[in-house]
Parts: sequence; C-alpha cells; structure tokens
Amino acid sequence: MKNELQAALHDITEQLESNKIMFCLVGGLASSLRGRIRNTEDVDLVIAVGVDAAIEFLNNLPENLFRPFFPEVELVARTSFILALEHVPTQIPLDLAIGLSGFEQQIVERAQPLVIAERGVPVATAEDLILMKCLAGRPQDMQDISGIVQVQRNSIDWNYCEVIARQLEEAIDISLVETIKKLRQ
Repeated sequence: MKNELQAALHDITEQLESNKIMFCLVGGLASSLRGRIRNTEDVDLVIAVGVDAAIEFLNNLPENLFRPFFPEVELVARTSFILALEHVPTQIPLDLAIGLSGFEQQIVERAQPLVIAERGVPVATAEDLILMKCLAGRPQDMQDISGIVQVQRNSIDWNYCEVIARQLEEAIDISLVETIKKLRQ
C-alpha cells in the first residue's frame, strides 16, 4: 500500500475513532487486503451514522487535514449518502458512505480488524465485499470479486452470501443469488 494511502487512512480513522463513529474499510483497499493486490487511488469507508451526524462530523474535521472534495458536499451527503473528502496533505480522495441500510450497518458490525501501517483498522469481510461488489457490478468490481474468491475460496461462508443475496434481492429487486451460486462453483 502506498504511503500516501496509509497516511490518509490513518488520519481519517483517527478522526472517526475520536468521534466514536463505527466504520469499516471497503472498496479497492479492502479488496486488496482480502484478495489480490490492485492499484487504487482512494480510500473508501462505510460509516455507521445518520446523515446529520455525518455532516456534523464533516464540519468538525480539522481543515489542515481534510476538505470537501467539491463545494456541494453537504447536498451530496443528503441526497446520495456519501461524504466526498480530500486528505489535504496527500490529496487522496476519501469516500465515506453513510451506512443507513441494514446491510451497511451489518457490514460495519461484521468487519474484522487488520493491522495497516501499525494501526488496527476494521475491514469488511470477504463475504460482505463480494456482496457489495456484486451489487455495484462494474468491471473492476468483478475483478475484485475474482481476486477475493481466488485467495479465500476455502474460507468464504457461501451460505451467508446466499442468504444475504436473497434478502437484498427482495429489498431492491436485483438478481444476486444466481451470481453468488456461480461464484461458489
């Protein structure tokens, strides 16, 4: 992991912890830690707070460390449930997904700490990353899934994946169970 990414991750996790906000690492960094290493240029987190608490957190961040990625950050937080930040010292983008859904809350609760740059950071489980990336469905997500499955095939809880995929299918009317079954084979 690049030193700049480590610095950005360190500073944002320090702020989240000092504000007693539960969170976990997701996205490309988490996929690299749970699967095959890949290049990524940002830090993606899920934070377990509501929108108002997320905006309060944003407004209390030290300006010498973080700034909004664009001027409409509060509007985007209220409509898209993402806090888009930039780590000032490194110019690394940070995307903090405001975890309002039960699935996102569960991802944060199930996260397992990994030591990154001498700091314990909660990282989404392989199963939850697979499910998140199936939902997103972009080409890079499918590559990340492949890397996670190759590295962790024998330890993945496929039953959990199928149960949650079925629940997500019912909630958002998207086909996931068949994808999980194909990945399992």
